[in-house]
Amino acid sequence: MKSAHKLEFWLGWLLLFIGLPCLVWGNWPASQVKVVDMVLTPEDLALPGGDGSPDQPAPKEGMRLVVEAPAFVRLGDDETIKATLEVVPQEAGPARPDLYLTHNLVAETRLEVTGMLHAPGAEIYSSVRSGFPTAFAWDIRPIESGVKNLSLWLHAQYVPPPDPLEPVFPERKLLAAPEFQVRAISLLGMAGTPVRVIGGVCTVLGSLLLLSPLLQKILGRLFNQEPLTPEQALPGDEPHA
Repeated sequence: MKSAHKLEFWLGWLLLFIGLPCLVWGNWPASQVKVVDMVLTPEDLALPGGDGSPDQPAPKEGMRLVVEAPAFVRLGDDETIKATLEVVPQEAGPARPDLYLTHNLVAETRLEVTGMLHAPGAEIYSSVRSGFPTAFAWDIRPIESGVKNLSLWLHAQYVPPPDPLEPVFPERKLLAAPEFQVRAISLLGMAGTPVRVIGGVCTVLGSLLLLSPLLQKILGRLFNQEPLTPEQALPGDEPHA
């Protein structure tokens, strides 16, 4: 009997030694890391085709493109990549027509990824308003481990006001195409979900094996209660004739 309890003891610790690290690895949250931080000046955002002419419409403020990506992604898990166009106030420069009064500015973004599934896979469009940030987001899921290269394509579309006499067509300009990397990880080639399942099962079984002597004593007292002896009976509990 003692050898059986000893085997349960060491087997329980072995399962906990396997299960707890698996649970920690499979559930540890990935922090968001800033992978791109670049400033677009009003000249970068000006209406294309003017060759820097002071009459060319441009916004009065610049923008900062900030891209945040997870520090790592477990194989088979979903994580999020976020991109934000933040407003950057500018000092007063040469007087130009305000772009927001002459055109509707639309930001067009597309994420290109290798070795990962991502959604949305097509372009994302969002109207840009003066003084307000614009945000984009993509879900990514790696299908193989390793360092993955990603590219974010940012275009601006300049939509003129509608003309009742003839159709209008927006102009399009590439603003930025930064590249960055995301690391996809696995545990002995296994994805996140199998590792979490193994960790949960091993932890539960190991805990049950280590606690089995205590559980046996508790259950034994609950289901195998013996009648009290006269010495154990309290005063006043003598049986009545």
